[in-house]
Amino acid sequence: MNYLTDPADLRALFASVAGRLSPSGVFVFDSNVESHYVRNSPFSREEEWQGETVQHTMDYDRGTREVRIVFSFADGSVEVHRQRPYDLDELSFNLAEAGLGVVECYSNPERDDVDPSIGRVLCVARKVHVAPT
Repeated sequence: MNYLTDPADLRALFASVAGRLSPSGVFVFDSNVESHYVRNSPFSREEEWQGETVQHTMDYDRGTREVRIVFSFADGSVEVHRQRPYDLDELSFNLAEAGLGVVECYSNPERDDVDPSIGRVLCVARKVHVAPT
C-alpha cells in the first residue's frame, strides 16, 4: 500500500477490490505505518546485496508524509522509491468507504496483536454485508 502515495489511488484500489471480491473472499495486505518511518529515518548505510555494495538511504518528511528511499549502486545507477505511510485508522476508513471492513489485523505474519512499535500492520478485510431492511 505504501507505494500508493496519493490517498485517492488508495481509495480507487479499495473500490476496485470491493468490486471484484467474491462474497466469501478476503483481501489481505500490509502497510508500513508512520511510526516505522519516523523511527528509522533518516538513515544511510552501505549494504551487501547479491554480492554488490549498495548505498541505501531513507528520509521521511512528516509534513508531506512522503518517504524517499534511494539505492545507489557501484555502477552509478540509482533507484528511487517514494512511499507514504498509512495507519490503521486511515486504512479502515478508506476500506469502509469502499464497502470493505477489517476483520483481523496483526503486526506481522505470525499474527501478533497490532503493536505500533513494530511499525507495520497486516490486515484481512472482507466485503461488508448489509442486512436488507
